[in-house]
Amino acid sequence: MSELLFSLSAALSLAGVAILLLAAAFFDLYQYRIPNRLCLAVAALFVAFIPGGELTVGEVAWRAGVSLSVLVIGLVLHGRGFIGGGDVKLLAALSLWVTPAMWPLFMLGTLVFGGLLALAVLLLRKLKSRLSDSVRSEPWMGRLLSENEGIPYGVAICTGGLVALFQEFGHLNLPV
Repeated sequence: MSELLFSLSAALSLAGVAILLLAAAFFDLYQYRIPNRLCLAVAALFVAFIPGGELTVGEVAWRAGVSLSVLVIGLVLHGRGFIGGGDVKLLAALSLWVTPAMWPLFMLGTLVFGGLLALAVLLLRKLKSRLSDSVRSEPWMGRLLSENEGIPYGVAICTGGLVALFQEFGHLNLPV
């Protein structure tokens, strides 16, 4: 019975993190902001996942160390204007979930989706005069079309994270 509860806990944690990542992508796209509570919830769900995921103390320590490293490096990059603060916090929280074997896929997925996102945004900005007034008047679209705004890279981080999580855990027979 306790094994079933641990497996159920792991499944619910994974489903919760997937929902939180979709919410973070939505917020970043529509508001150019990733709420702190979403990043904290991604990290908190990892803590709930630990027993059901049957992680060793060493695995948890490795992931926590990587997460802390990502946070420190990200804060330096944020201080220099290279990355948004919400992106840094999301990357650090999501790093708890990514196994060492999945790091290359997570980073590659994030970079590929980020590149595609950047191309799509740049293309939209070039074609903005062809968009209808009703589309351009939407506040979120106005920010997306603005030459002075960055790219909502949290969307790419979430997508890369979802790909890595699905690759890592999609094959599990969890009791959902």
